[in-house]
Amino acid sequence: MPAGPTTFASYFFLPPPFTLWGLTLSSRTALEETDSRGLKPFWALTLSRHSEDGFGYDALLGVGGSLVGADHAGFGVEWARAQGTQPGSTRRVFFHYRHDF
Repeated sequence: MPAGPTTFASYFFLPPPFTLWGLTLSSRTALEETDSRGLKPFWALTLSRHSEDGFGYDALLGVGGSLVGADHAGFGVEWARAQGTQPGSTRRVFFHYRHDF
């Protein structure tokens, strides 16, 4: 930073320091992208705390696996919510299909 008064905030070049803590419980989340025989469920639940923004959560529920052999499909839903100074929520519905040849 240049000496003397500036028009930049002290965190212009680097963000202000913060801490982020979280706890995630999940089962078979690799099935969202990796191959398996047949469709199998996967899920994840995350609780987090950000030092600036407060508490939040993320929930994921879906199924993934093979439909007809040398392929992979995955679909599901995800909800996320942040609290604190910038509250907001996100919802995601996804579907992807890959056929290997």
